[in-house]
Amino acid sequence: MGERGQRSYVGVMKDVTTRRAFVEATAVGALLVGVAGCRGQTSSDPSGSELDPLRTEEDSVSAYLQITLKVSPSNREAAGGVFHKYQQPFLDSVPGAKSKNLLMREDDVQVLHGFETPEQASAYLESSLFKDDVVGALGPLLDAAPDVRVYQVA
Repeated sequence: MGERGQRSYVGVMKDVTTRRAFVEATAVGALLVGVAGCRGQTSSDPSGSELDPLRTEEDSVSAYLQITLKVSPSNREAAGGVFHKYQQPFLDSVPGAKSKNLLMREDDVQVLHGFETPEQASAYLESSLFKDDVVGALGPLLDAAPDVRVYQVA
C-alpha cells in the first residue's frame, strides 16, 4: 500500500458463507461510524449457551440500499444530525428494516440501509418517511443529486 496517508479508502468485504465483515479504514479523513454485522468468536455463558457478542439483526439482511450523498464539510454535522434523527424511526417503522449505518469519508457520505428483501428496500424509497422527512431535511444540505442503489446479497 505504500506510506501511511498516501492512499485513503474504506474497504468493506463480506464473506457470505461466514457472514463476517472486514472493515479497513486508513488515512486522514476516513471515518466509519456505526459498523454492524461483524461476527466475532462465540463464547459460552455460565448457563452453557453459545453467545456471539457481535451478532446483530444484520445477520438476516438480504438486501442493501446504498445512498451516496455529496455534502460539503460545512454541512456534514447537520447531515449527521438528520441521520441520527431518523435512524430509530426507520428501524422501528419501516417494513423489513434491519440496520442503518452512516459511512463518512473525505469525498462523500454514504447511508447504508439493511433490509430483509430488495423489494422492501425499493418500497422504502416511496415511503413518506423517506420522501417527506429524510429528503426534506437533507435536500438543502446536498451539493449534488444523491446516487441511490439497491443491492441483493449473493
